[in-house]
Amino acid sequence: MKRIHVWENHVSIPHLNLVLVRPADETLSETLGSLSRRGIGIDAADVEVHGDVRTD
Repeated sequence: MKRIHVWENHVSIPHLNLVLVRPADETLSETLGSLSRRGIGIDAADVEVHGDVRTD
């Protein structure tokens, strides 16, 4: 099971029991950078993207 789930309007991190609001105009790389700055380990194998998340 993936540890980080990125949706259009939120990020879910079940193992930390955490849900974060995500701006609609934020790109995937911006979201992952924000999580990294918060000290949340980002491993590409642990990230699952759902829906129409912007990647550009």
